[in-house]
Amino acid sequence: MKKTLVLIAALSGALLCGTSADAQYANKSLGISVGYTKFSVAQGNLDYGVPLSLDGSLYIENGFELDAHFPVMLLKPAGYDQFIGLAPSIGVRYLFMQEAFRPYAGLDVSFLFFLGNLDFQIGNFYVGPSPNIGFDYFLTEGVSVGLKAQFNWYLALNHHPENSLGFMAGVNLWF
Repeated sequence: MKKTLVLIAALSGALLCGTSADAQYANKSLGISVGYTKFSVAQGNLDYGVPLSLDGSLYIENGFELDAHFPVMLLKPAGYDQFIGLAPSIGVRYLFMQEAFRPYAGLDVSFLFFLGNLDFQIGNFYVGPSPNIGFDYFLTEGVSVGLKAQFNWYLALNHHPENSLGFMAGVNLWF
């Protein structure tokens, strides 16, 4: 009986003196981002692109997230008119910290499609790996802002490999 009273007193004291639980951040996000991509094209055709992207992520566990991006990109080739391209990507990233500030490194598989009739010699479909680094910073439990840098290495049949370096800034809603 004495042991039971001591146990009840210890549990009651722990409940009364315990601290409040920290808020848990949500694990799914949808957002938009805008950026700038500089191309280093082997054939010298593409100069730069301005992507506007719909983004999403899903936290898996142990610091890993799946992420997907669907940018529509306004592309400017050297000496030609602008045109539209699509550059979807899907990948995984590792969060070094999982608090209000979330730095990460990731690897995506990126695609690049060109829309319309092009007046210069370039492939219409590219695919390749895209390592990236960045961070998200939570303004509230449900809203974050972030910056991202990404290197894209694109391969296509019958064309030289292409690469680009891009930077994005975005806002995400978490749920």
